[in-house]
Amino acid sequence: MRTWQLRKGDWQELDDHLRKLIKSTLYLPTRATNDYQYGSAAAGSCGIPLAAEDSDVFVIDSAFKLLTTPDQDTRNIAREDCTKVVTRRLREDATLVNVCQYLSKEAMAQRPTDHETVWSRARNASARLDTKWSADGEELALTCGERTMTKKERRLVARNIRNHHRGLRDERLQDKPDQGKVMKQVAKVRASSSFIYDGAFTTFADWRFIHRARHNLLPLNGARRFNVNSDKRCRRCRNPNETLPHVLNHCMRLSNPMNKRHNALVQRIVKAAEGRFWKVITANQQIPGIDSNLRPDIVLEKNGEVLLVDVTCPFENGEASLDEARLRKEQKYAPIAAALRRTYKQVTVHAFVMGSLGSYDPRNDKLMNRLASKKYQKLFRKLCVTDTIRWSRMIYIEHVTGARQY
Repeated sequence: MRTWQLRKGDWQELDDHLRKLIKSTLYLPTRATNDYQYGSAAAGSCGIPLAAEDSDVFVIDSAFKLLTTPDQDTRNIAREDCTKVVTRRLREDATLVNVCQYLSKEAMAQRPTDHETVWSRARNASARLDTKWSADGEELALTCGERTMTKKERRLVARNIRNHHRGLRDERLQDKPDQGKVMKQVAKVRASSSFIYDGAFTTFADWRFIHRARHNLLPLNGARRFNVNSDKRCRRCRNPNETLPHVLNHCMRLSNPMNKRHNALVQRIVKAAEGRFWKVITANQQIPGIDSNLRPDIVLEKNGEVLLVDVTCPFENGEASLDEARLRKEQKYAPIAAALRRTYKQVTVHAFVMGSLGSYDPRNDKLMNRLASKKYQKLFRKLCVTDTIRWSRMIYIEHVTGARQY
């Protein structure tokens, strides 16, 4: 790529061939957005590089390193050669500012050149990747997005340009009202998508389910793109609209596996708490001596301090969905906490929130910092994510086929 052994069209052809294979590996239909494949890993996407884009990135990177190299002789030769190219284009002596205008592909006279050079390739690549060149005296700088790179950051040029364009794809994906709404929550914690890279704790059945589920591409009556006049009712409870949120969170015919998904997370929290000698006072029971019918999932006590923990698995229906679920739980159990403060010196309410498609809420860390070490929390997040995905897949399969998976 750096030495232009293949043309950009060749790399583009490679991308076109691989795209179908990648979607097949992810069990995604062809209509699934490409931004999920090529977005950043930090935002929950697959982070697969685009060969055509990388070929442009490395051409820009090589040109910038030649023009800013610490070796003075090499730098002078590179700048002299680039200035000659611009001079031929302008038909007058070019300055370093003219060189930056040329490399940024700003408006200049359209005159034919003798042959293709590394500078003309860098010029075209800079235009495609929206990268601007600038000069401050004798110093050159590159600007891509909001990041400006000088010669001190010459080793970060390729990484920063690539990350900028991956970030743009992340934004496009998350702005999609249908395929992107879940990804806004997935992007908040890296553990929500860690299974993409190592497959840890994830079965092939879960893998085939989760990518389509997160993009709302599962075949349900309420998610049909065509034949809009068809019956959209739930095939189990006859709800007017059979959507994925309804199936995973609201269809009462599936309340048993929903409870098992909930209980799997409760057991994970109890196991973590036992490691630091927290005592379980009650589990899914009314608290003795408290005039209330509410039954928090776990009540933990240690040295006169009490934690009321309640688990919830809302659907990731937009950016604020998990926050709203947390607030409801905290308000629900606030009266119980007030009553317990008459007996215990410190009482706090904690909602443990997991999206039903495996989005780990970062605000869970406030609780888990009390219950587990930093090292164990890394494993804990992954286990909670895979447990949630596994049970949500079982709920979906039981809904569609009627066959229990547990």
